[in-house]
Amino acid sequence: MDTLHDLLDALPSLDTRQEEWRSLDARLSELLEARLSLERESPTSESETERSSSPSSADAENADAWREDLPPDGTPSFNYLYKRLVAEQEPLVLLGESPSRALSIAFAVMRGSLKDIWATRLEAKGAFWDATNFAEHIENSKRRGKSNSACLTSYWNFDYNADPDHVNFIDRCQDAPDEMEFLPNFSLQADARYLPALFSNSGLRHLGHKNIFFQCPWSGWSSTGLLLQETMNSAAEIQGPGDLLLFGLIDTRLESYSDLDVYRSDIYTRYKKAYDVPALKSCAVRHGYEVLAEDKDLIKHCLRFGYRHHSDTPVYLHYYMLRRKQLVVHVFVKMQVTKQSFRDMRITT
Repeated sequence: MDTLHDLLDALPSLDTRQEEWRSLDARLSELLEARLSLERESPTSESETERSSSPSSADAENADAWREDLPPDGTPSFNYLYKRLVAEQEPLVLLGESPSRALSIAFAVMRGSLKDIWATRLEAKGAFWDATNFAEHIENSKRRGKSNSACLTSYWNFDYNADPDHVNFIDRCQDAPDEMEFLPNFSLQADARYLPALFSNSGLRHLGHKNIFFQCPWSGWSSTGLLLQETMNSAAEIQGPGDLLLFGLIDTRLESYSDLDVYRSDIYTRYKKAYDVPALKSCAVRHGYEVLAEDKDLIKHCLRFGYRHHSDTPVYLHYYMLRRKQLVVHVFVKMQVTKQSFRDMRITT
């Protein structure tokens, strides 16, 4: 009789299974591209069956309008993101940011209001935001902004007033008590892999834009890439033309790691393998997202207003990444409403 050890040895390794799924993922992308190519070459008249599985003309026109507003290929995305998320204060959902509060407050300060910002936590229970501790959160954010300033100035060549407008923001909130009514929006429970459940919430169901930002998602060295793709699969079910999907990741471009010490010499390849960004971009194409150039400036402004990376490791990790400019935002804009469900195409191991 085979022992349990023999049976486990007979199973394919995790690396083998991941490689098989990457191969399947690449093949699916090729088939989709071939299908789109055939559709472009086919006559304009469509059968009812074909029309039922393709985006409506209104969706197509909407996508074309948003495409005209995109920055040119390869150019920085910051002005585009800042215009929409800060200047125009479009709705923004921050996944996983309710417990740390830092990124949520940074955006609220930049926008001058708590309105139309939501933050989620994975766990159903935990400390909730309320008016009694809000001023304390702002003060903590102010201190973090100051402590970030030296690194931003020295290593990012990003100079600014080291005492940002946090106090003025507190004053504005105190002068407008209705701002406190938005605090429940910062204590939502959600799983990034199942976003339709979150957006069935009465406060989110009818948003004009469902912009989503997932900063530093992590579930382990062997599973984070799958988390990113499952989050995109889930977002694709509820987002429409023009909606933003942002992932804040460690920068895996080699030049960011040129001065790493020996102890960290393998970190570049480990993060690159963990994220599997090429597979994420392939997933984006399948779901009708436009892939824009990575952005490092939006996170600079968030750092200016007190963002601090939160992890289970000691706080020095935040400054380690900050000194080496290892934070970057991957930007995806939904263009095509995909009628076909991709739930059955989830990549799992």
